[in-house]
Amino acid sequence: MLNFKVAADTILLEVKVLAIISELYYIMTKKDSYFDYDEYYKKSYAKAERLLEAGCVYSDFGTRRRASLQAEDTVIRAMKDCSMSKEWSGKFVGTSNIYLAMKYDMLPVGTMAHEFVCAIGGMYGPQMANHIAMNSWRNTFRGALGTYIYDSFGWDIFSLNFSEDFANLFKGLRIDSGDNMKQLTRISEKYRSLGIDPRSKQVIFSNALNTLNAIEIQKYAKDLCQPSYGIGTHFTNDFEGIEPMNIVIKLIAAKITESWSFYNDTCKLSEDDSKHTGKPEVIKRFMDILNMNK
Repeated sequence: MLNFKVAADTILLEVKVLAIISELYYIMTKKDSYFDYDEYYKKSYAKAERLLEAGCVYSDFGTRRRASLQAEDTVIRAMKDCSMSKEWSGKFVGTSNIYLAMKYDMLPVGTMAHEFVCAIGGMYGPQMANHIAMNSWRNTFRGALGTYIYDSFGWDIFSLNFSEDFANLFKGLRIDSGDNMKQLTRISEKYRSLGIDPRSKQVIFSNALNTLNAIEIQKYAKDLCQPSYGIGTHFTNDFEGIEPMNIVIKLIAAKITESWSFYNDTCKLSEDDSKHTGKPEVIKRFMDILNMNK
């Protein structure tokens, strides 16, 4: 039995801490005076109209870097109102914010976090981290919560671990870094190599999305998979004159049990070089192990 207590504690804190930091920053700098929530409702409603008209299935992933709780509340209220205004080809599915999902009687939507896989990589090595993570996940959830986020240590090592049984078991994959079209091509080719029609699988796009690029991806992806979109900062921090904070929390070390006197270093190796996180020497060591420095 694997003990993921450290990773679990980190995950539980991440979203709350980042949301607090982001909102406090605008209060302390008095930039919250820019927030016109009536206009923001209209702006959010217009985004919803465009996404729904384009056939996008999407959800709010914006708690971490939101301008304020009221901003995210306004977004979800506007988008739910728009989605219920008539029949659309697209669908507003819900939000990753549990409180707001409850308040607006919507589905709480989300996937696993990178920390889960990164903790395993630190404790047991990045070569088999995805295999151990997928196996533990399926043994815990038995087919539910079946979207896997694959980019904790890059596509290549994930692909080696993504066997036919895992590909059939998981409902789909989440693209959170790299070029969206290139990543989708890789995913489609991997499914086909395993004798699986990629059109039967869900792919969630969540890499720095906005209304425009989600609609562009939809045009390309709708014939290759079952696309959906998790849109964050563009929804919850898009006020005129405001620069969203580029903040994140990632796991850099883990223990197998609390009785250990030391931590095992870990990192995250994104499909975007600029998004690698961790100590530089640990990033280099992990990349050397995975032959990513060639």
